[in-house]
Amino acid sequence: MILSLPRLGLYTLLILASVGAGLGVLRLGVTPRLMPGTLSLSAGIFLGLTFFYIAPEAFQAAGGEAGLYFLSGFFLIYALERYVMVHPCEGPDCETHALGYPAFVGLSLHSFADGIALGTSMMLPSGGLGFAVFLGILAHKAPQAFSLTTLLLRERFTWPKIVLVNLVLVSMIPVGALAAHAQTSLGGSHVLMALLAFSGGVFLHIALSDLIPEIHKAQGRRAFNLLFVLAGMSGMGGLRLVAGH
Repeated sequence: MILSLPRLGLYTLLILASVGAGLGVLRLGVTPRLMPGTLSLSAGIFLGLTFFYIAPEAFQAAGGEAGLYFLSGFFLIYALERYVMVHPCEGPDCETHALGYPAFVGLSLHSFADGIALGTSMMLPSGGLGFAVFLGILAHKAPQAFSLTTLLLRERFTWPKIVLVNLVLVSMIPVGALAAHAQTSLGGSHVLMALLAFSGGVFLHIALSDLIPEIHKAQGRRAFNLLFVLAGMSGMGGLRLVAGH
């Protein structure tokens, strides 16, 4: 159960580049017309990742106990997003319009949980899971950075502060991966499988509660978005076959 630091560094740099692309699109004033398609593809990737990779691995190794860890990951992200984190909103009836320190802490924990998933998957002997998790995080981070930056601009954040916030959030991914490695080194394979199932719950919540509702808000191109969801799921299924699971 060894975590490859060079590969983790490469994944982190690529995720950072994805976030930078999201910021660049907004900085240049380009309307992200493909945002619904990107979100749809991300949702498909997360669903495929959860049900083709994480669930079979976790339940085979931990049995019914894996369900508890799945639920724990799902509920943690639910609690963070419901009571701590905030999202951009247009209407006057939103419960909150501000991004304070609690919301920043919640967003950091969200990225930390992504890092736990990445680090855990990279330590598994089965090939391809670490790369699949990386793809899921990569596809999710650019739209997330776009949405977060939109909110920060409304709160009159300067661009240097916006870049700093996004850098801190990305940095939590390798921190989470290293924390997963440390816990696994102390607790062995049981902790590894528990963290993997926990990650599955996190990804399931992101797909069902973050991405799919945003896709439903998009006007038109429903068939196009559905095809992107199916493409994401199919891609994860095909990657599983190629990886030899």
